Amino acid sequence: MMFDQKKSKVNILATACRQEKDKVDVRCFYGSVKPNPLIVDNPRDVGGSPMVIFLALKRLWLWLGAIAMVHCGSVNTPVKVVDQQISDGGRGLAMGKADSQRISFNLLTYNVQSRPILDGQRARIHLPLIAAKVSRFDIVHIQECFAQCGLFLDQAPHGEKYYFSQRKNWFSLVNSGLATLAYRPMSRVIPYFFKAKAEIADRVASKGILLTQFLIHQRVIDVYTTHMQAGSSPAAQGARIRQMQELVEFVNHHSPPSHQVILSGDFNMGPRRDGKDWSDYKPNHYSSQIDMLQRTAVFDELTKQLNLTDVSDQLFGPHLDHIERVLYRSGTLGRLTPHQWQDLSAEFVDSQGQPLSDGMPLAVGFLLDSLE
Repeated sequence: MMFDQKKSKVNILATACRQEKDKVDVRCFYGSVKPNPLIVDNPRDVGGSPMVIFLALKRLWLWLGAIAMVHCGSVNTPVKVVDQQISDGGRGLAMGKADSQRISFNLLTYNVQSRPILDGQRARIHLPLIAAKVSRFDIVHIQECFAQCGLFLDQAPHGEKYYFSQRKNWFSLVNSGLATLAYRPMSRVIPYFFKAKAEIADRVASKGILLTQFLIHQRVIDVYTTHMQAGSSPAAQGARIRQMQELVEFVNHHSPPSHQVILSGDFNMGPRRDGKDWSDYKPNHYSSQIDMLQRTAVFDELTKQLNLTDVSDQLFGPHLDHIERVLYRSGTLGRLTPHQWQDLSAEFVDSQGQPLSDGMPLAVGFLLDSLE
């Protein structure tokens, strides 16, 4: 995907992308600088009347389609990235403590529920509140920030912010909704669009995976976030299986055994609880026994193929049924140990005590020990 920018006196939030000869840098970090606001998928200049008419019709179609959105979904193929290697100078991850043997850090994952039109007024109020509340976390993973995300990104104090703002196709109504924030520099960023998709609400979005790497004391931590297929139709179940396979392939390709791996996000599924009826899952995100069995089987296969451990199951046993999960595995040069898991729903509320989102703000604390 290529981007072009046209000068304008309008000062609105935009994502800075750099085009280089035959390749495109899509690290596109969201910074405090507000660059030229007009970003167009087509690299041609927006000056001729055919293009103006096309863009006007496209915008009308996008707004009409967005009204029909209830939840948002997936879309296709990877995009190119330009890797940037950085030195391991500076402190540990934000408030995390570091010494030669052990590093502590925390992570928050949160579906912020910011969809176009449907969440317009609510998101305008809640996104800045969410930004203030995430300040104490070293790494922040955000999902479903489809619209007005600048209200969140501009207020969050983290020095590193990557917003996966691209849309996969011209007919995609919204982008991936994924963002990663951190206090420590990211050494590498790789975004990916899911190829599999189903149901209208998921087809018009650009769900995918976002990998950010951190180099800490010569140990690599690969931190992934994702937002996977929603829905219980046969088509959605099939797309979810294929997305799981894409996710497994993506992680295996980018994370060798020496790397520590953390995967968090809104999976729209969770682990199977033996002997538990679908109606007894709390919170319950399933529509029937068959739906529960199919979704939990996919989630369990994901953790099995990637050799990942669920943090809440590790700390509390197989009891919690949420679909927001944090998974991890250690590398050959280090050992990741979770020591904290907390549902912060009671904290992420507005002045009236109403939730800031329909998602669960999930906080996890880790210790990283060297095995050298």
